[in-house]
Amino acid sequence: MLFEREFEIINVLSSLNNAYTMKLLRFHFLLSVLLFSTFSYANVSFQIEGLDRDESANVTFYLETLPVTNNAKNSIYLQQVEKSTREALQALGYYQVTLSSKVTGETGKQTLLLTINKGKQTRIVTLDIRLTGEAKTDPAFQKILDDFPLKINSPLNHAHYTQAKALFKKLAIQRGYFDAFYKKSRVEVKRKTAEATLYFWFDSGIRYQFGELVFNGDVSAKQQIKRLKNFKSGDPFLSSTLNEYSQDLTATGYFARLMILPDIKQKKGRLIPLNVIVKMRPKNSFKLGGGYSTDEGIRGKFRWEHPWLNQYGHSLETSIIASRFQQEASLTYKIPLQDPLYNYLSLQGGYKAEKQNDTDTDRYLFGISRHWRAKDNWRSTLSLKFDHEYGRQGEQYFDSKLILPGFSYSHVQSEGGINVTSGRKLLASIEVSHKAWLSSANLIKLYAQGKFINRYKQHQFITSVELGAIFTDSLNDVPSSMRFFSGGDQSVRGFDYESISPTDSLGEYMGAKYLATLSLEYRLPIAENWKIAFFSDTGTATNDFSEPISQSVGVGIIWLSLVGPIRLYWAAPLTQSNNAWKIHFMIGPEL
Repeated sequence: MLFEREFEIINVLSSLNNAYTMKLLRFHFLLSVLLFSTFSYANVSFQIEGLDRDESANVTFYLETLPVTNNAKNSIYLQQVEKSTREALQALGYYQVTLSSKVTGETGKQTLLLTINKGKQTRIVTLDIRLTGEAKTDPAFQKILDDFPLKINSPLNHAHYTQAKALFKKLAIQRGYFDAFYKKSRVEVKRKTAEATLYFWFDSGIRYQFGELVFNGDVSAKQQIKRLKNFKSGDPFLSSTLNEYSQDLTATGYFARLMILPDIKQKKGRLIPLNVIVKMRPKNSFKLGGGYSTDEGIRGKFRWEHPWLNQYGHSLETSIIASRFQQEASLTYKIPLQDPLYNYLSLQGGYKAEKQNDTDTDRYLFGISRHWRAKDNWRSTLSLKFDHEYGRQGEQYFDSKLILPGFSYSHVQSEGGINVTSGRKLLASIEVSHKAWLSSANLIKLYAQGKFINRYKQHQFITSVELGAIFTDSLNDVPSSMRFFSGGDQSVRGFDYESISPTDSLGEYMGAKYLATLSLEYRLPIAENWKIAFFSDTGTATNDFSEPISQSVGVGIIWLSLVGPIRLYWAAPLTQSNNAWKIHFMIGPEL
């Protein structure tokens, strides 16, 4: 995959300065903590006996908060040490602690030996959980009760108690119970018997609902903001719904800044109004980008965006992409219908020149596409394109003019952000050309792609599949851009880019009617943000499946960076005479 980074010309210096400033502040903070810690505790060192590693670490953490002293034999200091030690162990459920202390060494450089008998650890004998208010019938709260992390007869740990207590409050905020509070939350310990009773009396109050959108100032995109709304006034409040709405609005590209904030103080009954605070992007936005891939080499990109042309939310994007082998210019005009993100019309026009391997072509493309979101977050696209392509593929010269109605159905789902931990990408498409509507050739092209990223604990399994077929009277009637080739970074690694293909009498690549590839990859973490990969790729681009299937195996190293996974692979072909290793380098999202 291409390594590609884009940035807005106006904002790049500010972003770099902000990033540098944050790093500098973090460095100064860590340095000051390090110097302060070393100075503060250099006079007295602690030696602890009678505790395991975690218990000792907790006691040490408490002791390090004590003020500096030059004399550990000071009675007030020893009282503070004993108090902090007991508090540290009580936090872990030990209320029967006895300890003795001994100071050795001279004033200014002393060792304080603590010999501790922690006693019996307190166990939970009673969990008094009472849920009142409307959350009592809320399935999400019932799930917390069913899966409550604290259990009868488990050791008392005050940190675990605090975490369990926060579960109800956090869920209440997420689900609109803004008046929720604890009537009683307490830990009662019987020291002699080492028994604890934990109280969780939580009153959720009522559940509030989404109110109307309240716009601050003159917001020209009001209509588009309303169209993308994924809730109605009166629906139960849910923070995840609001987050999804905010993400969708950001994805439109209209806004430089956007916030949607519940205004609890202005509630009307159960309804919570939502303040919409936006700043529109500039009328013209220029972006530069660049990158590198082993398939295409160095690549540059310039993009000119008009994100907001009129009150209807129309937008225009112009881009120019250039590399050693390909030059491309395109223009896209977008017209929102029901909403600007999922239901819209787009008009495209473009030109592409390619001179790579045995391909030397020029292509002009004009089209119109209707996009909409189908069930379960699938996306559908109905298109009509005019494709004029001419040039040379191998020793064959062609000049095709095709009118291509088409349809595609796609779905992307992922977890883990830019460094995907699990997910899937699915695509199926069909394009048809016929002389009956003035095309130069009769053909049907089918294509399907699937990529699945699965994980089990720290292990990751990646499966990629591609299938394609072209039904036509003669492959000579099919332009190069519609033929199938295989090999390269995103196909069968270990082979040159698009080098898996039938050849003509001179050994030059012709492209194929059929495509089938399968890639299996296993990844294992070897350090923080680093993984090692083992893979096997298999595939072919063929006209009759008479050629041998191309296969390769290899290893790779993956760094999970801030720009996405950076992948470096070494691949060896198993079905090529020279069996030469090839290196493949890729940066960026995998789905």
